[in-house]
Amino acid sequence: GNRVDEALALLQRYIDDAILCSIPEVQILHGKGNGVLRQVTRDYLRAQKEVKSARDAAIENGGAGITVVSFR
Repeated sequence: GNRVDEALALLQRYIDDAILCSIPEVQILHGKGNGVLRQVTRDYLRAQKEVKSARDAAIENGGAGITVVSFR
């Protein structure tokens, strides 16, 4: 339910917190919709050197509506 700029600010804080807490993997629920939040999320994650991979969740766990992020 967030606009892109609001969602990006929340995402940045979430990823920073996960890295600071040494969490090896997180999930980001952005929904499927028209794909704008998914694309913004993936673009941001690609630019982060601490991110090892970002992929869709398994279909039974939300598929393209959730991005699973693994950290280095």
